[in-house]
Amino acid sequence: MSGRVVLPTTFAGQGDAALVPGDAEPLVPSDGALRIHTVADGLPAADVRCALADRRGDHWFGTRGGGVARLSQGAWTVFTSADGLASDGAGAVHEDAGGRLWFAGKGLSRFDPERRTWRTVTTADGLAGTVVFAIRAAPDASLWFGTNRGASRLHDGRWTSISAEAPLPHFVVHDVLVDARGDLWLATRAGLARRAGDDWQVLRAGTNVRRACVGPDGTPWFGTASEGALAYVDGVFESTAPVPMLLPEVVDDHRALWFSSAGAGAFRLHQGRLQRLGREQGLPSDVVHGIASDGAGGVLFATDAGAAQLLQTPRPAGPTAPSAPWR
Repeated sequence: MSGRVVLPTTFAGQGDAALVPGDAEPLVPSDGALRIHTVADGLPAADVRCALADRRGDHWFGTRGGGVARLSQGAWTVFTSADGLASDGAGAVHEDAGGRLWFAGKGLSRFDPERRTWRTVTTADGLAGTVVFAIRAAPDASLWFGTNRGASRLHDGRWTSISAEAPLPHFVVHDVLVDARGDLWLATRAGLARRAGDDWQVLRAGTNVRRACVGPDGTPWFGTASEGALAYVDGVFESTAPVPMLLPEVVDDHRALWFSSAGAGAFRLHQGRLQRLGREQGLPSDVVHGIASDGAGGVLFATDAGAAQLLQTPRPAGPTAPSAPWR
């Protein structure tokens, strides 16, 4: 393939199309549809690294240096290492099938909202590393954790790990994905490791892969530090232009795929229509660390200048023309 890369027609909408962040149309929220949360509102720190809406409707925000914050019915509660959090930074958050909250950072913490108790998980318990980058649920109800020393799996109370000695391109695992086929993908600092059955394969060797996400049709997507986003389609990687830290994050309620970026805002891709939400449209910053569903048709954003909630994502009016190539 040449410089422009074709995205799957499932995403492109009509025929072959790729996308250009610079040509994305602005996503302009309606009045009152974008809520902003800052330190003045109750966040413990401005640099927000992750967000989650739990099953109770509470919103959680992990920050850099300020611990984690919960917004429940308009009231803020902050949890720090003094309360039992492993450290005062959280870069990933996940709610498990039992309603417990897991927080990843310099350590791994689990919070039971019913008992209001915290527990720190360490290498002594079976965790592969001391720094945790990602927490992912697999279809078999197991939890996977990407760490600075490999990946760990928790299933039925038992821990197993894929360590630096396994066939990984790098021992730092930024993210974990189990795709629709049941294949395991480990996104590492120096490429992707894919396990299909008992067979391992290293793909995109040398690429710093930072995020993994399943698209609305089951296509695996990967975000890289400097090579743009990658879609794995029929055994071939199709990539966007090299937008720094363009990371696939979440599929919203309208089956649109959202991307975060390290300075270009957030992008929403649906049926070939590419939209951008950034500072010009009301986000606190164009540095977006994470995006999550709010559980009510909207989206949560974690940025380096606060958090935001888009109350309702746009509902497509109908088929749209293909976007231009990303450049």
